[in-house]
Order: sequence, then structure tokens, then C-alpha cells
Amino acid sequence: MKEIKDLRKKKGLTQERLAALSGVTTVTVNRAEKSGKMRQSTYIKLLTILNNMEDAISMPVHSGL
Repeated sequence: MKEIKDLRKKKGLTQERLAALSGVTTVTVNRAEKSGKMRQSTYIKLLTILNNMEDAISMPVHSGL
């Protein structure tokens, strides 16, 4: 998901640092940035660290995620 990558770079974080701060793996951050596929909870964790909770609140809820 381009917005995650853009926000991460804007904050000067590496994928490894964002993963550590948000409590997910580096593989998860990489996958989220490339495919946009992630659980809603992962999306919220990443955006919380990236100080962008407005986007997390407006994210549609999908069943099974």
C-alpha cells in the first residue's frame, strides 16, 4: 500500500524500525507496502506509529480480517 510506504519514508523510518515499533514483523510491513494486503489490526498498528489515525478510523471493516 503506497500510503504506508510514503508515510514511513516521510517519517524517516526503515521497514525494520516500523515493524519493531508497531509490533509486527518486517515481512508484514513489506507485504503491506507491496500488496496492500493486511489485517485491519495491522493497518491500525502501522498507522498508529505513523501518526495517521484519521485514516485508520475511516478504513472500512471487512469481515474475516
